Amino acid sequence: YEHRFPNHRALGDVTKVNAKPFRGIDFIVGGPPCQNLSVAMGFGVKGGARTGLKGEKSKLFREYIRLIRQTKAKHFVMENVASMSKSNRALITKMLQKAYQGKGTVHCVELNSKHVTAQNRRRLIWSSFPVPALTGKGPTILKILDPPRVVNVPCYQICESSKLRYKEIVPQWNKRRWDMKIYSDTNKEKSITVTKSWKSCTMGNMLIDRRFRKPLKKYGLKGTGIIRKWTPEEA
Repeated sequence: YEHRFPNHRALGDVTKVNAKPFRGIDFIVGGPPCQNLSVAMGFGVKGGARTGLKGEKSKLFREYIRLIRQTKAKHFVMENVASMSKSNRALITKMLQKAYQGKGTVHCVELNSKHVTAQNRRRLIWSSFPVPALTGKGPTILKILDPPRVVNVPCYQICESSKLRYKEIVPQWNKRRWDMKIYSDTNKEKSITVTKSWKSCTMGNMLIDRRFRKPLKKYGLKGTGIIRKWTPEEA
């Protein structure tokens, strides 16, 4: 952040910030960590780290509440993951309603990047003013792909051993990872969430590019195509 916005003032660790000197500011914008709220953290043998607002990371939401109270900000916008439980969503709304002292009430809307991008990514937005829901189709996966000559190079291919290993992995629910459909496919209109670790060969960052006539059967998949990573531009 300091590299990209050198003229902004960075206050450091939010738990150590005294926000009282900023009382009366116009706006607080934030997105407390989602790791302990997301359904993705429920994966794993021991149930994952989906511990809600008590979790080591997502408990920082309470610091956001503290900043709203200390500053008495006129308005706020807060973002978080839409896959959180209904109880956590209700609790967050209730805490924001209790803390907010500005003019207006607390609104919550679900927005999805699929309306403006080729990616399906649901998010919840809380704000002190109504935010209209997004509409429209947005581009499809096929519309944003690089040309075949660009992606059909070694740096974007996933090694055979990784593909075959993923074919056999059964992480939970007695389903192989391929069967869980946690990858993107050009047969689909939208991709699943592409994370910041797009360089890795984790399932969530794999793309089945069916513009190529190579058999996929040996990986337990139907049809033809290549299994590859997203390019930086596509991601």
